[in-house]
Amino acid sequence: MGLPETAATDPYTRCGFRKVICISATGRFSHSSLPNRYIGGMGTPLPRIKEQVQTLMGICNGTHPAITLCEVESKLIHGRWSKRYDEKPCPELLAMVPQGVRTVLSIGCGSGATEGNLKQRGAKITVLPLDSVIGAASAHLGLEVIYGTMEECFNRLGERTSTAF
Repeated sequence: MGLPETAATDPYTRCGFRKVICISATGRFSHSSLPNRYIGGMGTPLPRIKEQVQTLMGICNGTHPAITLCEVESKLIHGRWSKRYDEKPCPELLAMVPQGVRTVLSIGCGSGATEGNLKQRGAKITVLPLDSVIGAASAHLGLEVIYGTMEECFNRLGERTSTAF
């Protein structure tokens, strides 16, 4: 991060302040003067933010569940090694899954990028998302999403069987 970005975030990261914005007016809180070096490499695209806002509104009005699968934040300084919610497809993981696999269960799914690639190969994908907001992104990719805590999700999976590949 450069000096302007550090100055803008230090009150929140070092002084214990919390940033609060109106989620129904997200566009008003974007800042166009940030350096172009971050475009495409940092941040979340506005359409995805709007999708997440719609999910949050659904939670607010009771039409979408509000639940977390498990704790994902590490206790290390600055959350180092915490699980990322909005991840890119993992080529190493994709290479480990043989072509022709018919079903996949993804436990701790983030935005569903890797799972979406597996779906494009023809597999039926079931995901247990990290939380119900990021799980909605997986649902938009056409993945079967099971919401709940780890125990609730395993109970919902019921008598499904699996084979190791």
